[in-house]
Amino acid sequence: SNAEQKPVDMEQLPLPAFHLLPMHHYHYELLGDRFTLFEMTRGCASNCTFCLLKTYGTGVRKKSVDRLMEEIEYGIRNYGIRTAYFMDLEFTVLRKQAVELCRRLIEKSWNFTWCCQTRLDLVDEELLGLMKRAGCRLIHSGIEAGSDEVLKIVDKGITTRQIEEGMRRIHAASIQTACFFMIGFPESSGKDMDDIVRFARKVNPTYALFHITAPYPGT
Repeated sequence: SNAEQKPVDMEQLPLPAFHLLPMHHYHYELLGDRFTLFEMTRGCASNCTFCLLKTYGTGVRKKSVDRLMEEIEYGIRNYGIRTAYFMDLEFTVLRKQAVELCRRLIEKSWNFTWCCQTRLDLVDEELLGLMKRAGCRLIHSGIEAGSDEVLKIVDKGITTRQIEEGMRRIHAASIQTACFFMIGFPESSGKDMDDIVRFARKVNPTYALFHITAPYPGT
């Protein structure tokens, strides 16, 4: 068992090694081809009991917008990148950072569309409007359960009402949604599966994904 490693300084990471990959082969079926991954932050401000946060370290670390824009421009100009997924666990948790990135992307006016993942209590009308103008076409979000009781048990830190409001705002911004639901928490019952189906229909995501809960050491 090795000692805990010091988290890497994200600002010191090299440019992505696109030259080592056949970039023209990559695509994401929900966005299109010429696809890659970018990353603005690592870590998560939430403490859901089912998440293996140990893989990300403590807290949220960020890369400067200048550094991230350099990566994006490098990919677009040299490798024809046209679509991307910002793989941050909570893309909008550092709202000021997300706003700055969107404004910079709007200024560039690249032929570039993207998606991200975030919590439904971390979106608002102004931010979503900027994201849409900056090229955001899809938001991934973990809803997990269909009742306040189960959300509380797993320390999701959000209510069904907040989820509904967040989804309403995203729909109003004309951004698609891909929502994740988890079946089989240790405390769950058959009723919880019925609640998930009912709630999924109510919030009406563009895409709904249902997963069996897997327990990992440390969760």
